[in-house]
Amino acid sequence: MREWTFSVPGDLQGWSQVYDLTPPVVDGICLQAAATGPDPQLVLAASPAVPVTSRHFVEIELSSDKAGVAELF
Repeated sequence: MREWTFSVPGDLQGWSQVYDLTPPVVDGICLQAAATGPDPQLVLAASPAVPVTSRHFVEIELSSDKAGVAELF
C-alpha cells in the first residue's frame, strides 16, 4: 500500500506545486497550499508503482474554505 501521511514537518514526499498554488507546506499533520489562481495544480514527481486489482481502492481527503468545483486527475 502507498500512503502519504505528511507526519514529518517539511517533507513533501515528492509533491510540488505547478500552477496557481502557493508553495506547499508540510506541518507534521498535513500538506497545505492555497490557490492563487483559477487552475491550481499539485503534482507528484514520480508516479507510484502500485499493483492494483478490483479489490483495491483510493481514499483521498481534501478540504477547502471556499465553495466551488474541484477536479482530481
